[in-house]
Amino acid sequence: MTTMATGHTDQPGGVTNPPATVHDANNERVREFATRMFDAGSIARIAEAVVDIATSGAWRNYDINGHACHWQAAEFDYFLITCGVKYDDMREVFKGRAAAAALAPMLDQRDEQHRPLRIASEVWGPCPDGETLISLAKRYGWVTDRGRTRKPPVSRRSRARASGASREDRARDARRRRLGPQRCAELEELAAALAAKLTTDEMRFMADEFTMAAGRSENGDSP
Repeated sequence: MTTMATGHTDQPGGVTNPPATVHDANNERVREFATRMFDAGSIARIAEAVVDIATSGAWRNYDINGHACHWQAAEFDYFLITCGVKYDDMREVFKGRAAAAALAPMLDQRDEQHRPLRIASEVWGPCPDGETLISLAKRYGWVTDRGRTRKPPVSRRSRARASGASREDRARDARRRRLGPQRCAELEELAAALAAKLTTDEMRFMADEFTMAAGRSENGDSP
């Protein structure tokens, strides 16, 4: 396990530590994660620690022994590598666990927020002990014997499910931008008034009808 930064210490002459910052809090969360991983005696404990640090967001910006680490939104795998987490352990973590689908976008190598390993390693630079992101990735099994980056340790089904959800979210956001805030508010009011008059089955029926009508409109077909 890579040793984490120890943080601030009291200064001589009675000077106290500077006020804690978000960066300090992130360092503390990452150190706590490293300790939990070191003490974990089962895959279940590892999974719990991984989900906690992933959802905290602290992994995006922290220090290791004074060495700055800044990862993009889909580079959670690089964070795990710098913490000494083995690829095979992560593959076991994601087997049959619902958390896999939620974390999949954080390890999506196709995402624009995920740099190739070589580029990320160059930006990260070597640690004081000479380790690079690439050397750590090789040591902990995230790179094949031929030097190729392995696919994320998340099942194909989980990746597909997460990818589908991401596409839907992006499409929904794009529609709201095209319509504008005022029109969105008008349509939300209209939908609420209509929903108040319908049962759940009737609302689902109407949703199906609207979906088919939208498809015909996109294809240029007459209603």
